[in-house]
Amino acid sequence: MNQQQVHKDKLAVGHSNIQGGLTGLVKCLDIQNLIYREKLDILCLNETNLKPDIDTNSLALPKNFTFLRQDRGSESGRGGCGILVSNNLNFKTIKLDIGKPNGKIEALWIHLIDCNIYLCSFYRSEQFCVLDTFLDYMCECMMKLSNKKVIWIGDINVDQNDINNIKYKKLDTAMKMFGLVQTVQEITRIAKLGNKFTQSTIDIVMTNTYSNFHNCKVLEDRIGDHQAIKFTLDFNIEKASKFKKILIRDHSKSNISALKQFLKENCDYGPLLESTEINDVVEGLNSHIQFYYNQFCPIKQIKCHSDYIHKPSDNLLKNIKLRRKLYRKFKKHQKEDEKKRKKSPQLLVTPCVKCKLLWDQYKAQKNYTTKLSRDERRVKIITELKAKSAINDLKGVWKTIKLAS
Repeated sequence: MNQQQVHKDKLAVGHSNIQGGLTGLVKCLDIQNLIYREKLDILCLNETNLKPDIDTNSLALPKNFTFLRQDRGSESGRGGCGILVSNNLNFKTIKLDIGKPNGKIEALWIHLIDCNIYLCSFYRSEQFCVLDTFLDYMCECMMKLSNKKVIWIGDINVDQNDINNIKYKKLDTAMKMFGLVQTVQEITRIAKLGNKFTQSTIDIVMTNTYSNFHNCKVLEDRIGDHQAIKFTLDFNIEKASKFKKILIRDHSKSNISALKQFLKENCDYGPLLESTEINDVVEGLNSHIQFYYNQFCPIKQIKCHSDYIHKPSDNLLKNIKLRRKLYRKFKKHQKEDEKKRKKSPQLLVTPCVKCKLLWDQYKAQKNYTTKLSRDERRVKIITELKAKSAINDLKGVWKTIKLAS
């Protein structure tokens, strides 16, 4: 029996290009923290980098969310997209009757039934899908969904700040044809090329139902090399608690032992033994045992956490926090430096030394955290396999291999 504590709030949708790593623990922890801190009902993911042979159930994602995924058709383990949807939402997946040109389109559609909105999570990589192919697909979808409320969210790899670029103009023309507006106005990706930092807005939200938007913003969270995006819609929906909660019987060893001892030493079965009606005896015995079973093994509520193949160590959690702290420090100094450069144009010639130092510290910590996570996971898996092999637990061995694959 499931029991969820809920409260009403605005429908919140997020997006993040995570650059793979869903089979590891660090990215999954980052995803869970993003969902719970921002109270997201939907989180769209780009670059999931999953192959078809990776079981969705082996991923350490929130249990009170449904994970929909579309892996890249080439089975290269690159690209792909996914959607995490709260189980509290009334939705259904849909497939538009549109031929995907050469399998180059990476997109997932869901219909949010209560607010009657069609949402598409997409990923367009320049090397995999040329812009013209994607725009053809987008136009066909919009014609198919004529007069429907539609939201597109994803990484389109077309900088929205480079308005003179031919790709931007093509996208802008296509949006205007169907009354779509692009709601993300801040930088979503910062990268370092040589001694320079490049800034672009390539993660976008396109919609023809902007009147239903409460807000749209770029978050400080950075799971991959892109900033996460969040927008809220003016629809009240039920919010799930942080963890899925379920009711179970408390079958602890001490409870079972106490029940056995009580039934053995403290019960008087005389009246049952003296009865000549077998049906009465069976009914009385069942009623007797059931009564004391409820007393000694009561129902209790527990939190249902994710199935980690191993729990994160204190050292790993400490390094994850340090990585986030270093990135926030870099962003804070970068904003201060930009203000100074606007006031003093002569500073534009020379790059900021402190910005470079903080960025390098962040990247070094990020790489170290990823390496630490992989090393810990490898050690824990090997230890678990050795322990199960020692007791000839073949079923347990294969279960560990499945979760680790």
